[in-house]
Amino acid sequence: MCASARTSTTAAFAPTIDVLSTLAIAVVIGFGGYLLLAGELSVGVVAAFLMYVQQFFRPIQLVSQVYTQLQSALAGAERIYAASTSPRKCPMRPRRWCWTASMGG
Repeated sequence: MCASARTSTTAAFAPTIDVLSTLAIAVVIGFGGYLLLAGELSVGVVAAFLMYVQQFFRPIQLVSQVYTQLQSALAGAERIYAASTSPRKCPMRPRRWCWTASMGG
């Protein structure tokens, strides 16, 4: 898998989970509200299902955040490794010492 495909997958993972979570909450509110108005459910049942949906998606969202942070850390490590293994462009020159009056001479 090339780097651009990995980047797009990583970039799309967390927002996709957030959209799915939001859609699930909207479905519970919409359908639960319909059944609530029809008198087939109580407010407590709708609230319980809202909490169930949030409890279902929260671990998935946390995993997606950890995955995103891991990818960021790996990208940083690759940059540090590349910088540490590349040859220097300008070699360090020996430092010249200039004897001044303040140095005792």
